[in-house]
Amino acid sequence: MEEEEKWQQNAKTLHERGGGPQCHPGPAEGAVQGQMQTPPHLLTVSACAWVSCFCRLRELGTSEALEAEAMSVSVHENRKSRASSGSMNISLFHKPSHPDSVLTHLNTLRKRRMFTDVTLWAGDRPFPCHRAVLAACSRYFEAMFSGGLRESVDSEVNFRDSVHPEVLELLLDFAYSSRLVINEENAESLLEAGDMLQFHDIRDASAEFLERNLHPSNCLGMMLLSDAHQCKRLYELSWRMCLVHFESVRDTEDFYSLSKDKLLDLILSDELEDLDGRRGHLPELLQGVRLALLPSACLIESVACEELVMADERSSRIVDEAMQCKKRILQNDGVVTSPCARPRKAGHTLLILGGQTFMCDKIYQVDHKAKEIIPKSDLPSPRKEFSACAIGCKVYVTGGRGSENGVSKDVWVYDTVHEEWSKGAPMLIARGSATVRPSWRTSSTWWAATRPSPGSSRPRPPSRSSRWSGTTR
Repeated sequence: MEEEEKWQQNAKTLHERGGGPQCHPGPAEGAVQGQMQTPPHLLTVSACAWVSCFCRLRELGTSEALEAEAMSVSVHENRKSRASSGSMNISLFHKPSHPDSVLTHLNTLRKRRMFTDVTLWAGDRPFPCHRAVLAACSRYFEAMFSGGLRESVDSEVNFRDSVHPEVLELLLDFAYSSRLVINEENAESLLEAGDMLQFHDIRDASAEFLERNLHPSNCLGMMLLSDAHQCKRLYELSWRMCLVHFESVRDTEDFYSLSKDKLLDLILSDELEDLDGRRGHLPELLQGVRLALLPSACLIESVACEELVMADERSSRIVDEAMQCKKRILQNDGVVTSPCARPRKAGHTLLILGGQTFMCDKIYQVDHKAKEIIPKSDLPSPRKEFSACAIGCKVYVTGGRGSENGVSKDVWVYDTVHEEWSKGAPMLIARGSATVRPSWRTSSTWWAATRPSPGSSRPRPPSRSSRWSGTTR
């Protein structure tokens, strides 16, 4: 009897707190109470009623949790007020292994591709990463992801073939672990990629590795590499080794890829050893220079008067030959076939004489690469019905009608090298709409555009068998 009353009391309490339905006794409630041998499990409550009670109890528990949280905040504030005694009793906790632990876990997340928000592509290999980690390790990625570029919103960044997949993998392993193995096979590539992607620690570490492994067989290549990627110490050490071991350096493959400026810096350095032994190579070097194509003043004042040239008989003969070729070129004295006068690259320049009115007042150059017409210089005396011809590097404009009355005898010469006009000796007879034909004895002869007078036929260049001497007819 006591147990049954206890169960009923519990049901009533549950109803009052949870707002559920009243629990009623089952049909066996009127049975002989003295015969009950087990707890009163005859109370029957529908499943819906119990679920409703349970949900109400959950809501009640949530309210109690919020009350507990508010109480926890107030308790903390009370503790702060009690502890504010003005004393400096503090303790600093520092866990040295925390950064490594965080990096290790981030690397694990990367390998599992969890929370990764960008994929780097190198070649055909994808590398899922976290933008925050990349931006923290590299100013390159920080600018890429925060500068409003397309990569800041795209989920992929494709380096294509600018970075080798193995090298990018090494850089990412360093970003997520702070560790990297540098060896002879990857040092140069890591230096290049570290400089490009602004992993400056990797670039400097690779440069230090290469400094310890400098050798006469690779110092020239290291000098060029360090110069391109701003590694000053590596450049200085490589430069000094190139000067000390110049005899060995000049037999390497890197020596043949040197630019003119770098080679000149090396051979002009006062620190270069064995100067007397190098004097014998001067004639051979001079023969490789197109001396006759230099300006006359440079050839006479700088080359011919050089002490090393004057002291060597073979070098003097080479310079004298170049000066004779230069003289023949300037005088248009036949075809010059000497190697010192051969142009580096054969080509032609198209010039146009014209203007924006019925008078010709300017010369233009056609740039084939840029596909545009570039204004050059104004004709000092604008004219019409003139004739024009090009001989060597000069354009001749003869006759025509200008500001003077009638037909002119004037001859104007345009120097394409200095890009300036000068007045030549006048013709004996005034000419208008005449044709000027140059001699084909000069290999550099080319034709400029000719402006015929209205109604006249367009002049045609002579055949290569012609021997005109630049006269006017």
